[in-house]
Order: sequence, then C-alpha cells, then structure tokens
Amino acid sequence: MRPVSMEGLVIAMTRVTKYTQGALFLCINEDCPSSTGFHNIRVHALGATESATVRNNFMCRICNSQLKEDVKFRVLGDKQLVELIHVKALDILNGHQQSSFRYQSVTLFLRDELCNSMRIGRLYRVLGIPAHVHQWPQITCSVEANNVQLWEPEYPHQVSIRFQELLKATASSPWRFPAIVAHCFGLDFAPPGLYNTLKLSLLLSLVQTRADAEETCHNVDLLVVASDILIIDRLMAYSLGLACRGVKHQASGEMFASLSRDEHGAGTANIHAGSALLATGGICMLGDLGCYKKDRLDSVQSVLESRTVSVLIPGKKYGEDADEHLSFPVQCSFWALTDPSQRSGRTDCTILGTAGFFGQGSLQVVSQNVRTGGRRRHCCAPL
Repeated sequence: MRPVSMEGLVIAMTRVTKYTQGALFLCINEDCPSSTGFHNIRVHALGATESATVRNNFMCRICNSQLKEDVKFRVLGDKQLVELIHVKALDILNGHQQSSFRYQSVTLFLRDELCNSMRIGRLYRVLGIPAHVHQWPQITCSVEANNVQLWEPEYPHQVSIRFQELLKATASSPWRFPAIVAHCFGLDFAPPGLYNTLKLSLLLSLVQTRADAEETCHNVDLLVVASDILIIDRLMAYSLGLACRGVKHQASGEMFASLSRDEHGAGTANIHAGSALLATGGICMLGDLGCYKKDRLDSVQSVLESRTVSVLIPGKKYGEDADEHLSFPVQCSFWALTDPSQRSGRTDCTILGTAGFFGQGSLQVVSQNVRTGGRRRHCCAPL
C-alpha cells in the first residue's frame, strides 16, 4: 500500500514490548529436506500480530507434516503502540464546540529505533504504511510508522490594526496597555471595571503558558477564591477558548492517566491520557474545587509540586513479573476556583479553602465582597 502522511495528537500509548522479527521452522519429519537447513523462515509483515509470525500450526509444504520452531534462531525487536487522533478533537474538550463529527483514533506501530520517539499529549506528523490485519470476524486498520516528527499547526498570528494602534498610543506607560485590555476583556460575562485583576491574570496565563520543543514548560497556574463563582466560571470558560490548547476537565473524568489492556494482541498495558496530559502546552481548567474529593485534591497537590504524574502498572495484571512505575511530565497551566464558604470540611487545608497547594509560579486571585468607593476590591498575590 502507498505511504500516508498524517498529523495528530497522541492520546494513548503502550509500554515497549518485544515482537518477533523473524523465526526459523523445521519439519518434524526427519526424512523431509525441510527438517534441516533454512527452508522455512517466517518474517514479520506490516501490521501483523505475533501469532501471524509465530504459532504451532504451520505445515510443511513438502510433506505436509507439522513445522516446529527452532527457538535458537528467533530474532526479537522492540515494539510500541500509539493512539493518534485528529487535532480538531481538542476543540470538543474545551467545552465550547458542539460538533456532530466523530473523531476516530488511529493505531500506530512504532518498531525498533522509533520506540519512545513520541510522548503523550504532543502533536506529531507521521509518515507510515497502512496495514489491514484480518482477525476474524474483524479487520483491524493500523499504520506502520516509518518517520516521526514533532508538529505544530499553523495559527493566524496577525494582530489587528486597532490593537496595534492601542499599543502605540499607550507606549509611554508599561501599565496602561494591559490595564485597558483587562478592562475591556470578557465584557459579555463581567461588566467593565469588575474582576480586572482576574482578567489580567487570565491574560497573563494565556500568554505565558507554552511547552517548547525541548519539553520545557512555561506556565502560570491560577486559583480564584470568591463567593460569586458562577460569573468567574463563565469568564474562565470564555478565556479557555482563547488558548492554543484548552481542556475543561470533568470531575467524573480522569485527570492524569488511566490504564487498559491493549487490544492488538500484545496484552500489555495501554496508558490513556487524562485532561492534564491532553492539555500539554495549554490550559487545564479544573473548575470548582468543591466538586472534588480529598484524595483527588491530594493527587493534584502532588502533581503541582513535582510537575510529573506517576503511573503504576501492576505486573500480574499485564503479564509482567514485577510492577512498573512510569512518569510523565505535566506541562500545562491549571485554572481552578473555589468558594470557601461552601467547603464541607473534607480537606485539612485552612488557607483559603483548598488554595494552599498551588505552589511557586502560581497566582491566587481573591475576590472580596468589600466595596471601596463604589468599586469591588480584588487582590492578587503569589502563593
């Protein structure tokens, strides 16, 4: 089949396992010429399962006797399976676009030197060869990858003329331009003059958050503590749509990673990306922290401190002798909000509800129901 080129987001991957590159089979009939020598050699075919290369029911083409593998001549290689999905599937995860399209992921086979060349949550361009594997009664479609490269979609970077004129007119002051932008930001959700500190913090996080090719993460986490969380939630959701990549986490979904058994014959663990890994290089909006249980908040705290998520793969469950721990970098900014008056005492943190675990590089925005000179007062401080 002809090679194909595709771009997409890695949403799941397996551990590196072994596969059979080639095997030698000998006839069990000693009088047959195939009982010695290298007459029956089977090699791996594109997209084929392990059973297509090595199994115990091959028959000799000369005497029709059974063939038996000579395991001394088996050649092994490394194999890894990756699930790739269209990048537009991310538009559904930010909670804005309601599309009738269904996005289907494609299974990639990475072999030998290509193993570990892809990371969960990153975008890649892949050149490969399609393969159809017949596993009665189903036909599995996959792609054997031949070349893998990091890829970034082209976004329009043109700045409007009015915006450039505003920047030029306010060039005399380093604060006037961001103050005007924050004042006019999100007017459909908050009246002018309200939540200016929060708006400025959201814009700062949007501009700062990115993950470069060297996998260095630049992020600004936000925690908003207020009593009127409905308006703030809408303002955050609106801002999320402006991020190059934004994921709105559902409290019932998986935040970091989950495991399942591979369905392509390997039987190993398949690691699925959660909201935080899918938001690599962008924003992961957690929403109201009051909807989370204490154990989930503890896991968020651990990830914020280490910026990595650890996944335990039970060895007995997935055919290995020992358990294995895998770590994945978390390269996104977290947005969250909470109403301290509605906390039910499920957490031990007494600093602004559950705000205490947002660490270095984070901003805490506190909306206070105090009016000074007819204006609502806000304060913003690093945690």
